[in-house]
Amino acid sequence: TTTTTTTTTTKTKYPSYSEIKRFLSTSSSEMFPDDKATIDIIGSSVEGVAIQVLDIRSQLWNGDTNGTSCSSPLIWIVCGVHAREWTSPLTCLHFISQLANIFKAGGEEGMFRKFRYRIFPAANPDGYKYTFSSNPLMRVHRKNRRKLRCDTNDGVDLNRNFPTGFVRMMSVCSDTY
Repeated sequence: TTTTTTTTTTKTKYPSYSEIKRFLSTSSSEMFPDDKATIDIIGSSVEGVAIQVLDIRSQLWNGDTNGTSCSSPLIWIVCGVHAREWTSPLTCLHFISQLANIFKAGGEEGMFRKFRYRIFPAANPDGYKYTFSSNPLMRVHRKNRRKLRCDTNDGVDLNRNFPTGFVRMMSVCSDTY
């Protein structure tokens, strides 16, 4: 399913989850030559979907020839945490394209050389896919798809599950649990 939003001045196509996966595959094999980008599976979602991250590295880091050195700073970009925020994964895909353009233009000697990148375009693949449902009420879903036995608002708000900084909600069925 593809959703297109049209305004008077722009037309934006939001990619489906399968289109995001295809873009990652193309990125790792064609946009970044010489094995400078790989797709890593870092786990699976509650519905068993492989969670993918694009790992982009320069082989020039301090003499590191296999791209595994931790001596260069890591830029970790996470998009698509809230399922309904379709612009977030699109922003990650745009960032990947811009990095590829910098790399192709010889930017590896400057900014690209100084950092490692781990880009996570769809942190909530289950929820993201769910918002593309034919039911328009599903479009506003923000959580993952964990079953909590709620009549509505089933799931977990992924960015509220850190040990500090958030008030613990009394109801697992609240919008921000």
